[in-house]
Formats: sequence, C-alpha cells, structure tokens
Amino acid sequence: MEPDDLKRSIVRAKLALPLSAVKLHALDAEGTEVRGAYATGFICRESDELYLYTCWHVVTGYESPWNVKTGNEPSTRRSLRVEVQSYTEPEPGVFLISGRRAFTVPLYSDAGSPLWLQDEHSRENFPLECIGIRVPAYFDVIKIKLAPGTPIAPAHVVSRGALRHPYIGDKLYIAGFPYGYSASGLTQPTAVVLTRHVSSSAIGKDVHRFLADGPAAPGMSGAPVFLEAEDYGLQLMGIYAGLINPSATVRNHHEYAAALADCYNLSMFWSPLWPKAISPSTSNDSSDSHRSAD
Repeated sequence: MEPDDLKRSIVRAKLALPLSAVKLHALDAEGTEVRGAYATGFICRESDELYLYTCWHVVTGYESPWNVKTGNEPSTRRSLRVEVQSYTEPEPGVFLISGRRAFTVPLYSDAGSPLWLQDEHSRENFPLECIGIRVPAYFDVIKIKLAPGTPIAPAHVVSRGALRHPYIGDKLYIAGFPYGYSASGLTQPTAVVLTRHVSSSAIGKDVHRFLADGPAAPGMSGAPVFLEAEDYGLQLMGIYAGLINPSATVRNHHEYAAALADCYNLSMFWSPLWPKAISPSTSNDSSDSHRSAD
C-alpha cells in the first residue's frame, strides 16, 4: 500500500473506532441487571461465525485469574445484555446506523455448563472447579459464539489483527464504555476511545501480556486494543483487562493516575503456536504489584 493510501486507511479506521466496541451489562437469572456489572466487548467473525469477546472476570463475576479467592459465593451472572447502535439496510450493502439495539447472550447452558470458550490451560482452584468454572492459566479472555441471525451490522464486526508482538512505543487505541458511559448517550451506544502507548512488551514471564502507559476505567474490561503501525495501518492487537498499580495497596487519585493498563496479546491467543512458546508461571508476583480488574 502506498504511503498516502495507508494514511487515508488509518484515518478511516480511526473514524470507525467508536463502533468497534459493544456495551455489556451482566444480568442475573431473572434478567435483572447485576449492580455495577457493566463492561465492554467486541465482535469478531471467525470461519463464518460471529463471536463476542470479553474478559473471563466479566462473565464469571470473580476477580482476574491472578486474584481469584477460593471462598467466593457462586456468581449471580447468568447472561450478558449486549448493546450496539441500531442499523437499517435500505438497500443491499448500505447500512444506516443510529439509535440503540440490544440482545441477550446466555452464559450457561440449561444444564449449567459455561457456554464460553477460554484458555485451554487452567490454574488449580477446587471450589470453582466444583461449580464447573475453570480459572484460565494465561489469558483473562473468553469468546462466546453468537446465535445465527444475531443483529450485528458489518460496522460492528472487528477483523483479527496481524500476528505480531507489541513493541515499546507502539501507539494504541482502546475503545470502550467507562462506567457504562456512552459518548452519544444511553439511546445510542458509542464507545469512548483512549490513546495509549506500549510501555512494556511483557509482564515478568507473562509474554502473552503487555502494558500500556495509562489505564482505562472501570467498565472498559474487555475493550478492544488497536495498534497503529506504519507498515500495515490500524489493527486489533489486544484486549484490555484492568490496571496494575506498582506497589500500591490502596487506590486513590494519585495512585490511579500512575497506574498502567494490563492488556493481553490476542495475536498469541489466536496463534496455534503459543502453548509451545510460553512456560507455565508458578508465581503471581503478587508481592510487588496490585492488579485490579476494571
């Protein structure tokens, strides 16, 4: 692609970023909103099927995999309400997007088994295993297959990015719904887009994670993270899972301002080679950092 064509492609991609994320709110068995259980997700097409991506801690209602405690009560989360901008198709290939459209995605089967797909490797957690939930060993990431006919416009479907590792200084865009906030109001779900940069290409031995130089906000867990590269433009690179406060035990304004974004490298999640490239971690390194799921 010529340099001028690449620049125009990046500009068009940036304009589409507010549509790249979907607004989520967890619901209980009665279909009632779980208090404070708002989050973000995005939708990818894989082998002609649509999948909703978000974080493991979003669908389970527990802390991130690194902070899960064994004495938790069973989660009340049973489904996700997904909100996107509504659309009409006045003629083939032409979509008009405005307003709000919502649909519900179940998290469990009638038999009580989780419907999401996650990291095939698990951390040992007997209490959660007893209720059919596995704690992922590497990725705080899940995907759920959407039912055929789910009302999703092409503008809301995000393409997979290149299989590439993030480099320090790479420019990032995180699209999501902080505190459940929509930039165009509740009647037209529109994601807020934050600009960040890669500050570390790994977290200790966890080479499938990377840090950005500033966190997002609660409600943005599951947000897509896009990387702007000079050679191929703007592409989906990761997913935002929360923040890290180095050596912090109590969150206040100053500590939050110094926090970092904890992101997962989706190119490794998608790569069939990643299990061979990563050694299991035997330590959560909890002594020198405080991880918080937003």
